[in-house]
Amino acid sequence: MTPSPTKELPWQPLLDFLKNKGSVFAVSGLKGSSPAYLLSQIAPRVQAPILFLTLDEPRAEQRAEEIRFFADPVQKVLLYPSWDVKPFQNISPSPEVLGQRWEVRNSLSRFEGPLCVVLSLPAILEKVPPRETARRFVIAVLPGREFQREDLIARLRGLGYTRVNVVAQKGEFAVRGYVLDVFSPASLHPLRIEFFGDRVESVRTFDPDTQRSLQDLEEAVILPVKEVLFFPEFQETAAASLQKKSEGKETPPGAIPELLEKVKEGISFGGVDNYLPLFYPVLESLLDYLPPETLLVLEDPPELDDRLSQVWEEIRENWQEQAGQGEFWPAPEELFLSREDFSGFTGLFSRIVLQGLEMGDPLSEKAGIRLETESNERLRSDLLSSKSEEGILHLLAQRIRTGSEKGISTLLPCSNLHAAERLQEMLENHGLSPNLSAKPFSAWTPADSSGWQGTLILGNLHRGFSFPKAGLTIITESELFGEKRPRKRPAIPLKDHALAAFSELQLEDYVVHADHGIGIYRGLLKLTLGEEEHDFLLIEYQGGDKLYLPVYRLNLVQKYAGGGESGPRLDKLGGTSWENAKKRVKKSLRELAEELVKLYAVRTVLKGHTFPPPDEIYREFEASYEHEQTPDQLQAIA
Repeated sequence: MTPSPTKELPWQPLLDFLKNKGSVFAVSGLKGSSPAYLLSQIAPRVQAPILFLTLDEPRAEQRAEEIRFFADPVQKVLLYPSWDVKPFQNISPSPEVLGQRWEVRNSLSRFEGPLCVVLSLPAILEKVPPRETARRFVIAVLPGREFQREDLIARLRGLGYTRVNVVAQKGEFAVRGYVLDVFSPASLHPLRIEFFGDRVESVRTFDPDTQRSLQDLEEAVILPVKEVLFFPEFQETAAASLQKKSEGKETPPGAIPELLEKVKEGISFGGVDNYLPLFYPVLESLLDYLPPETLLVLEDPPELDDRLSQVWEEIRENWQEQAGQGEFWPAPEELFLSREDFSGFTGLFSRIVLQGLEMGDPLSEKAGIRLETESNERLRSDLLSSKSEEGILHLLAQRIRTGSEKGISTLLPCSNLHAAERLQEMLENHGLSPNLSAKPFSAWTPADSSGWQGTLILGNLHRGFSFPKAGLTIITESELFGEKRPRKRPAIPLKDHALAAFSELQLEDYVVHADHGIGIYRGLLKLTLGEEEHDFLLIEYQGGDKLYLPVYRLNLVQKYAGGGESGPRLDKLGGTSWENAKKRVKKSLRELAEELVKLYAVRTVLKGHTFPPPDEIYREFEASYEHEQTPDQLQAIA
């Protein structure tokens, strides 16, 4: 979205700064999500990556969401997360986090189009493997390429992947004959690679829950999921470093031998990523991956400076606490950027400084502008305090009407179509004529709202703003009705996810096989078929009959949930008792369905009680419900 061409752009001095490739430009007065909006307006003029640096991880996640809402679809917006564990602990960051970090660095190295990276201060301080390593160990897989399957498996192990029976999460791989499944951070879905000998026959994505193929690919990229790569050259470097450290007087006695043995044997261990400096001759930072033309956007530098001191204080405290227990850890300066290095690196790039406070003396030597925006922080309290018989949206309707008279477009983002249609009806009840647009924000123009009093659009945005000089006010669903508690992703039913069953089973538990009926679970066994070793569940049936079930067929089994102290009767493999039982259940279900059909047929001809249609108060109560509605609830009330 761009303001009307007849108006002078409020941020024109900023565009001139970018055109002239200036050093530092300060912007103040931005409230709510207006920084993300401003970024969407200048991004087309930036022919290089944009790096948005903010205070902490929650803010980085929120800013990334806001930038995605405003950004053009061609612009890639990536979140670069910090480690999800404290440093100098015997716990490694999750493969998802480390894989996401590799994905961002790979995108920067292969910069191929509009890209914005959002990250927190802790994330940018964490040192990373050098660019040369990243280039060498990224695997490109495409049909027709020659790969020795065993070599590829060995490389996946070195990149930090875990071998499993069924791939479900990023950082896992599975092998079944000449089919290799792997879940790379560079892909939204796991990859299925089929071999014919040593030649890649096909590459496609698949659904990890149903195992069904989704899309054929011409090329796929496999990225590491660990910062420390367990390949011989890096193991030798780490072993030599540890040997040298063991000879130092400051190293705690007995702290090195166990580490040294694991490194030599190629055994990964919890917290190994903290030993990153030992595995590579030199470490780099994310800033080293940036091209010189990169634009840095720094949100509130005074707060960043205070946070920098706080982060370094926490790092040193963690190191001292662990070192005091007789453990060996690399020095903090080896693993994190110092204040001096951070300041020196950021000074190499063109920077936009977003000031939270008024522009004053600290910015007198910099070019800058003040943009008059207002947040919607007090909107909900104002609506509630003005509540009348007409409902809480009476004041909102007045504001939209007044803005429309002044040529200000009001956009109201909603999380889903049902919420948008409900809000549209509520505004119409207040005498407004809003329209519901199918366009994303990036495709919307003021002309689309001409003649309308408010425009509803779909998208995830939790904060809005008012920007009179840009002719725009954005008010979000959350600001009107309060934040929704995010609905947890429903657990995948056992029938849909094979991995769910095994965690519920104990030895001697009764289990039900979809085809063979009730048996007893006798444990997990390893059997060798050909040259491959696989895991099997052993299920015992009546008469001692045994069924060896491959782990990847766990979707056929669930734990028996019937009552009774004596336990159920076991079925016999190949017998008819289980089939007869299923037939009896089907017959009972059919009879129950017939009864329900008759019941509802009677209800349809009976005269019911007519309730009044939902009024404004009911609609407001519905919209203010604090929990996100489930898909079934949305379907029921549609």
